[in-house]
Amino acid sequence: MQPHISRLARRHEFYLILIVVVFAVFMTILDPAFLSLERLFDLLHSSSTIGVLAAGVLLVMISGGIDVSFSAIAAVSMYVTVFLLNALGGSMVIAFLIVCLIGGVLGLVNAGVISYFNIPTLIVTLATSNIFYGLLLQLAPRAHITSVPPFLAAFGKSYVIVVAKSGGKIIGLSAIAFTMMAALVLVAIMLRYLSVGRNVFAIGGGREAAKREGISVWKTQFFVYCAAGILAGVAAVLNASLIRYVNPFNVYGLTLDVIAAVVLGGARLTGGAGTVLGTFLGVAILFLIKNNLILMGVPSTWDSLIVGLIIVASVTITVFRKRPAL
Repeated sequence: MQPHISRLARRHEFYLILIVVVFAVFMTILDPAFLSLERLFDLLHSSSTIGVLAAGVLLVMISGGIDVSFSAIAAVSMYVTVFLLNALGGSMVIAFLIVCLIGGVLGLVNAGVISYFNIPTLIVTLATSNIFYGLLLQLAPRAHITSVPPFLAAFGKSYVIVVAKSGGKIIGLSAIAFTMMAALVLVAIMLRYLSVGRNVFAIGGGREAAKREGISVWKTQFFVYCAAGILAGVAAVLNASLIRYVNPFNVYGLTLDVIAAVVLGGARLTGGAGTVLGTFLGVAILFLIKNNLILMGVPSTWDSLIVGLIIVASVTITVFRKRPAL
């Protein structure tokens, strides 16, 4: 085997791509219309919320932490933003500014508690998740908002790239899907080319070694959790535009799916490893499986079991691949 081919075969993303290809071939046999541009656009559109949330969780996992508060941050950001926009008016730019501000502040709360008290990240974010979500349910006039501003609904229906099919049907890359892809690209650039990205990998690989290299752990943690909160806020706007009403329970229930996608994408729970491409492929595989359960004859009530099995299988495969050869 040639050296470059051998290196490719050792990458986690290589196996994820193989899974996607095999699954696509299998589904095309069951449904010849499965492998089409329209289905691809639909996949990107429907997975946008989880895709952006997964980018934030990826940052946290690479840094060596575990965040389970992102869905609560998204729920709070979504409710408060839509409530303010309905009351005061605004635009998509204002909507993104509000959710980024709310998400960033709540992310900084996580970072402050973790850095100052040196408490394990899982414990902190589990506590703040319940606090954020509990305050929302206690203080909100009602749990649901049945209508969103017209510009928010219009954003959810708009396209960045349009393709006209025979018969006059219009398909295309939605603004929601484009926003997700832009967020993923920005995170990938940050991790690969910016010093703060290298710092994130460094503290995830070993905090003491990172400190000896002169890296500020607490500053990096503040960046990571603030960025994760902002991405949760962006996901909240996309979700509101997608479903065109506010349901905090909807986005709050995505926690396990997002973590499953990130772990499936190759991020290690111990930190120091993970890629945006792998995370995107993890999201795609999760959606391909869950969205085609009925077509494969599997009841949708098996969703939770399948997600749990994906997490166990992903962690197990990662552990075995990292073991030194005997």
